[in-house]
Amino acid sequence: MDLQPKIEPASSTSHESFNDMSISELVSDLRANCDKVEEVFFARDAKHKAEIGSLVVKYELERLQRLHIEDELKKKQQQYLNLERKLLDDSNVIAALRFRCSELEEEKKKNMETIQKKLKDENRRLEKEKRNADAEKHLNEMAAVPDSSLSKKRKKGVEHSMHGSLELYFHVWICVLWLDSLIIGTIKF
Repeated sequence: MDLQPKIEPASSTSHESFNDMSISELVSDLRANCDKVEEVFFARDAKHKAEIGSLVVKYELERLQRLHIEDELKKKQQQYLNLERKLLDDSNVIAALRFRCSELEEEKKKNMETIQKKLKDENRRLEKEKRNADAEKHLNEMAAVPDSSLSKKRKKGVEHSMHGSLELYFHVWICVLWLDSLIIGTIKF
């Protein structure tokens, strides 16, 4: 706070000189000094009002800024809570999907084992039927062919029977691969 210079009496500075002055002189001197003091008081009052006004404006701006920041903080907290809930929901969905995938993998494995067993059984049955058919055909051929060409036919029948089994095995294997791709094609991740 600025200190204003001392106000001196208008006519004299010593105490003794007041004693020599008349009442009217003292009153006029007092009025002159009061006017100066009043001017100083009004100047100080105006200065203080200006300072207070700027402080009030500054305080209001800071208060509004604080309210704005608090509002933004509340919004961010709400966004965080929403994201946290979404993350929890997503985690639950992921866990459920993983569980479902493991179930489907187990089901696929069981189905593959069942299909492979059925295909092996079918392959055995078809090979047995083929051998029986080949044997029956071979017997029929042997019965119709004279003895001299019989030995050649026996060798040829054995080679033909082995070739037929490999061909059958190849067809069964293609069916297994086809079924495997069918099963895998139905399960998409």
